[in-house]
Amino acid sequence: MKNMPPWIGSARSLVVGVATVSCMSAYAQTLCEQAYVAVDDAKRFPTVATKISYLESVKNKCTTDPVFQSHLSRYYFEVNRLDEAEATVATGLQLAPRNKELLFGKGDIRLNRQDTDGAKVVASDLIAFYPKWHGGPYLMQRALMDSRQFVEAIKYGDTAIELAKGSVSALYLNNAVASYHAKQDKLCVEYAEAAIARDPGVLKQAWGIDEAIYALDRARRFKEALALAKRRKEADPNWSSDPGLVRILKVMGVVQ
Repeated sequence: MKNMPPWIGSARSLVVGVATVSCMSAYAQTLCEQAYVAVDDAKRFPTVATKISYLESVKNKCTTDPVFQSHLSRYYFEVNRLDEAEATVATGLQLAPRNKELLFGKGDIRLNRQDTDGAKVVASDLIAFYPKWHGGPYLMQRALMDSRQFVEAIKYGDTAIELAKGSVSALYLNNAVASYHAKQDKLCVEYAEAAIARDPGVLKQAWGIDEAIYALDRARRFKEALALAKRRKEADPNWSSDPGLVRILKVMGVVQ
């Protein structure tokens, strides 16, 4: 099963679970911070590869900076360099065992490696360490979906939505998918519409929106299914590459 985009939030919002590493020189701190802040500049570093290259050029001077490790591991993950991402996360966690971004990254890597049980352990730790942060329940939601425990996934998704104050559309879309597979069609549609209300741009993607179309169709709410399918088609210039959407549009007579 697909996972939603990883690494919620900025690694600069670090909450370190141990004392700041005192042996780091002020120069190294400045250098490392300048490096991971600099790569946010899309003009200077337009691709993930250029960001990685720049961070790697100074990483030997940043071995005691867990925030730097978090940034570098995130970029490794984005280009599927999982071994390097995992090693970098491990280095960071030796310095700051309760760093929430590093822990979230560890869980993401485990999900990517289809280690759902391992991801659940990490998610449980995050929930225990940071009960007011949505990242732990979000990670657990995804791990439960991957193990097809959809009803439980919805519960954790609801917790994450409440903690995030409704600001993360991916949480609603994940719950739309989980609700569809749990055969809770009305709920599926409600989650999808909530995501659209917060960010109309989600209509460009299949995840969660297609499931809502299928749920409406399964519930014999054909006019609503057709209306949502048309909205999805109009929003996504690449709609024809989504076989599920194409199939239902053909069934509804919208396309040949």
